[in-house]
Amino acid sequence: MTHLLFLSWLGLGILGFQPPQAAQCGGIRVNPNGPAPAARFKSGYNGPQILYINFDGAQLKGGAFDDPHQNVSWIIGSNSLSEVDFPPFDHEPYVAAPLVTREDVIGAIVGMVRDYYAAVDVVVTTTRPPDDVPYTMIMVGGHPQTIGDPGGGEVGVAPFDCGNGNPSQIGYAFAAEFSDIEYLATTIAHEAGHSFGLAHVDMEHAIMYPMVTSDPYWGEGSVPDGKACDGSSHQNSLDVLHSNLGAQTDGSKPWVQFADPGDGATVPARIPITLRAGDARGIPLDAKIFLDGEEWGSKPWPFFTFTLVNVSSGTHTLRAQVQDRAGNIGITTITVYVDPDCTAKGTCGGGLNAIGEPCTRASQCESGVCAFTGAAGVCSEACQLDTSSCGWGARCSGGPEGTFCAAGNQVTEVLHISDEYLMSCAATGARSSAGAGLMLLGLVMAAAVILRKTGKRK
Repeated sequence: MTHLLFLSWLGLGILGFQPPQAAQCGGIRVNPNGPAPAARFKSGYNGPQILYINFDGAQLKGGAFDDPHQNVSWIIGSNSLSEVDFPPFDHEPYVAAPLVTREDVIGAIVGMVRDYYAAVDVVVTTTRPPDDVPYTMIMVGGHPQTIGDPGGGEVGVAPFDCGNGNPSQIGYAFAAEFSDIEYLATTIAHEAGHSFGLAHVDMEHAIMYPMVTSDPYWGEGSVPDGKACDGSSHQNSLDVLHSNLGAQTDGSKPWVQFADPGDGATVPARIPITLRAGDARGIPLDAKIFLDGEEWGSKPWPFFTFTLVNVSSGTHTLRAQVQDRAGNIGITTITVYVDPDCTAKGTCGGGLNAIGEPCTRASQCESGVCAFTGAAGVCSEACQLDTSSCGWGARCSGGPEGTFCAAGNQVTEVLHISDEYLMSCAATGARSSAGAGLMLLGLVMAAAVILRKTGKRK
């Protein structure tokens, strides 16, 4: 399946079947109103380029230049529209197991965009930055007709800004035109790329290729519809991004945990497996499953679901391995007990929960941490804001104790497994010598659990 050309029209990088006739300035697609003025606050801001992906919709106004702080878009203005009610992203067409909620779908899409920009000094966020910070905003949702474009296969549009002279732009990814998360993530990255100073290239699996294809990365090639910003007919997209925005090295190791089954679970001979994974920069691109040291298969992000069949009775070791684009590897290992009759006997289940799964106590979690947003608790650990360190299905949220993976925007309480054992010891310590023996046993058991927990994530 292939979706439509990113072409030149009214100074825009867009997707469509046929290139409309358009005025070009040396093949460079620019705002027909002239050069964009210096971005507000640019001189006082020294941080990285911020890419704000807006899934929530907005009331947009037409204007001569972009101002995402005020929702003013020159693309809408160039279409002779004064105002557009841009709709929120409709996630329903993108739902596919294990992505079942809106947050799951958005988390997976944003993770892919972060992966594309992991080697570039760009912060990708779904939270609108404050007014004193410049940012580029990509609106996700709707159709091209929503903003007054003719359509005809167009799935995205954005300003083309050589040198990223104005870091505050507004582009569009028309999510209602398809239902594939990879195509949508590629479109978001592509349109942001135009705003950051990238032209098209004719390499088929490049993000800046004029048509949306599968499994893309930046790549290099000839510019098929004009010239690159340096005036040549060739573009190395990653080199241009590094020059315009700066480079980043990804040294962070991805993590992976078993959501199903959990460590210590009793399972039938047919074992459904679901993994959760994340990375502080980018995403784990793929996951592999091993049974007793033998590889059983691999899956791409974010569809980390597997089924092992005809597994013999007894104790087995399951190992999951994930790897990101930089080659960093994360591994976790659990032990399960296979009882072919556990379903009939009602004894299947048990084991520890992964990050993002519900909890009421820290001892239910493989990480040994349970974070609450109000009454809702999920297994958690410390994280970095505006990264995919929590994986899909959870978000990195702040609170009095710091930033933790959570189910909501504000962490209200964090429980640690060490606190549970400390409370247990305090309760038994007030008893007689017999109680002291129980306390000692509790400490030994706690040490065993902690050792097992720390041995699972490497």
